[in-house]
Amino acid sequence: MSLDYAIWIEIAKKVDATAPKGKETKEAFLARLRKAAMGLRKGYVKSVIKRMRKNIKALLDANGYTPKSD
Repeated sequence: MSLDYAIWIEIAKKVDATAPKGKETKEAFLARLRKAAMGLRKGYVKSVIKRMRKNIKALLDANGYTPKSD
């Protein structure tokens, strides 16, 4: 899974978990989205980046062929 998908999946989970029952203003949604993104654990983000680095190295070592499925 690429870096952006891994991060966005976690953000989406947090945003969905805090969704209000009724309507929400654009500003309120953006504030909730920012809070979810900023609330990601630093260790999780670092682990995703580390995994992405390993995947890029494997791709380079395989001369551009997909070496494995993430």
